[in-house]
Amino acid sequence: MSVMARAVTISGVQTYANNVFVDPPFTCTPKYPGGNEDPYVFTEPWLYSFCHATQLRRLSKTQPNVGTNSVLIFAEDCKREGTLYVDTVFVVDQRLAWPMPGLTPPTLLTTSSIPVQEHPHLRGGLNKVHGSGHTGRITYTARQFGAVFEVIGSYSFLPITESFERVPVELESLPEHLSQKIRAHWMGRFPVLLDSNDLALLMAKIDKLAAFKVISPIRKGEHEVASKMSACKGASVRNGKRVLS
Repeated sequence: MSVMARAVTISGVQTYANNVFVDPPFTCTPKYPGGNEDPYVFTEPWLYSFCHATQLRRLSKTQPNVGTNSVLIFAEDCKREGTLYVDTVFVVDQRLAWPMPGLTPPTLLTTSSIPVQEHPHLRGGLNKVHGSGHTGRITYTARQFGAVFEVIGSYSFLPITESFERVPVELESLPEHLSQKIRAHWMGRFPVLLDSNDLALLMAKIDKLAAFKVISPIRKGEHEVASKMSACKGASVRNGKRVLS
């Protein structure tokens, strides 16, 4: 998708007018089409609520697993190539519970100017609109560039290469234990949990490969490119993103 945004580069922050890679347009009903699903980056702050979000919710029945300062890395995987195609780095600022799951989004995210049923992201968690699939329970907000010390891992961004593609991380370039940990989840739907050392290794790789780290505000451009496609010989993405945290 073509956008107008800002990007962090080796030369500093600059205007960015090119592609980003987000989920295909999400439609709850024919009346409310459009908008990318999850994470949702065309707002400030970015929002993440549905895709694997409830699986990230708890380490145990009493301890939150993902919260402030957690880093979530979204990627498409290509088993045949042994490559992760990273499209989003989401640093959590807040973890907000829906007061009434499937019915009432967090108060901090609702405004009188946009009815919840028409919100490009939150409407996806409303049972009465969506009908099936997602039930809104938890929404994470993203920490934006400039909110804290501006170092890699402290803010959310969309990593883009010099050729304006997603960042390809070859598993063979990672330490064996980390490569095997990710490979073990090729066919699964659950997130890959990384310790602080593994996260640092993966973030360093992303940082090296990303010529542009696209940051807010992001606005849709005039021309939309085709929906996100897998790098596996151009096959359509069907199984959703892999989440590493």
